Amino acid sequence: MSGRLIPTDPKDVLGDYGTALPAQSFLRVKAAGELAIGDVVSWGQTADDGITVMDATAADPVAGVCVTAAAAAGDYLTIQTKGLNVAIITNNGTDVVAGDCLIPGAAIAVPVVAGGAEVANQAGLVFGQALHAETGTSCAAGTVMLNCFGT
Repeated sequence: MSGRLIPTDPKDVLGDYGTALPAQSFLRVKAAGELAIGDVVSWGQTADDGITVMDATAADPVAGVCVTAAAAAGDYLTIQTKGLNVAIITNNGTDVVAGDCLIPGAAIAVPVVAGGAEVANQAGLVFGQALHAETGTSCAAGTVMLNCFGT
């Protein structure tokens, strides 16, 4: 047993959509700092404009995943909030296994491993689920179903 949380019901991956996948959703937002494609972002906690995002930390509800190639502070960019992902950075040293739930790390997605500290501390921050295994530093396009509750 790998100790991974593997869904046994398709609804765990697809929600109430049955076999039809949900449409992708995107938002146009403003960068609080430098961001790149695949960065996991949360709403800027010190911004009062309601549209500013920053690199997520392990304690932040996820607003989405950056799909703009590069953005500097103050630039407008696009984030993805729902649907099959465009790209997600996962470089925390833990391989992503098909079925893993993903939670925020330091601007990256971290797989939830059964028995790991993240289960007790951050299970309510799950924003996506891996549909395929990934052993590199990012989940390729179309390999994660996103549902960012911070949006």
